[in-house]
Amino acid sequence: MSPAVEFASQESHEDGDNNNERLDFILHMDLTAANFSLPNESFLKAAISLKDQVVEMTWTGGRGSSVGTDTVVDPTVYSGLLGTAFTCLRSYEVTGSTRRALPIGPEEGGFGMSYDLMYGRAGFLWSALFLNQRLGEGTLPSDLLMPVVDAVLAGGRAGSSDNPACPLMYRWHGTRYMMSKRFLRSGNYPSSEGNPRDKLMQWSHGATGMAITLCKASQKQGKLWKSGLVKKVGLADGVAGNAYAFLSLYRLTGDSIYEERAKAFASFLYSNASKLVPGGHVRGADHAYSLFQGLAGTACLWFDLLAPEMSRFPGYEV
Repeated sequence: MSPAVEFASQESHEDGDNNNERLDFILHMDLTAANFSLPNESFLKAAISLKDQVVEMTWTGGRGSSVGTDTVVDPTVYSGLLGTAFTCLRSYEVTGSTRRALPIGPEEGGFGMSYDLMYGRAGFLWSALFLNQRLGEGTLPSDLLMPVVDAVLAGGRAGSSDNPACPLMYRWHGTRYMMSKRFLRSGNYPSSEGNPRDKLMQWSHGATGMAITLCKASQKQGKLWKSGLVKKVGLADGVAGNAYAFLSLYRLTGDSIYEERAKAFASFLYSNASKLVPGGHVRGADHAYSLFQGLAGTACLWFDLLAPEMSRFPGYEV
């Protein structure tokens, strides 16, 4: 790791909530240092190597997703085989190489009944939009998609029936998630209704997702730069997802400082990703190579850094 980039581990929260322990930057870092981040060639080699590991662990070898065993295969983009397929697609888009492409696998499917992006109907709609953009308009016709859109809107209206100030509102495991009217004083974003805690700085909870959604991070990105090096690697809850917020800001503003900050986070992952892979419990070990919780998302980040102006948050930006 470049000597210009040093990181400090923040002490664990006293209440025992270690889900978002942060690795904070040492203050006053010199963004103009020549050795601040790694060259693109290093990211490309690392991304190809990591993509091959993802394929081996989740598809070919089957250890990550139970392929070839009697247990249920996880087909989802979030933590299963479709995330592996997306990583291979990103690799092909960058390199043009079909080496280690995925073999034909078993047909697995089914849609969740929730409304959210990661597990439910909104994720299905994103996938449909992605296919229509890549394979041609009408690949999935609107008469198939509109009933899903109507269901998402109807569910949101029903959820906000007792709160006229919010037109759409949804629950996840009994907790309401909605568009807040304001950021927290620190610059972070509240994770759910009535939750004033300022602990989660992630795509799925906090300012990272809101930065990409609203482009408001052009004003709030200082908090992400200071506290975004969390002790996870994935897109949903980790450093890779936080780096994509900087890439979105770079595309929006053209300011090279955001590209450099994305590269700084990616350089940190280059040296530390293997140490942050989840493995302390069964679920974490199962998803260590998944797109949103594991190393596949890191590989996508490294690929995207080769052409940051074309980068897109996997499964979120189209």
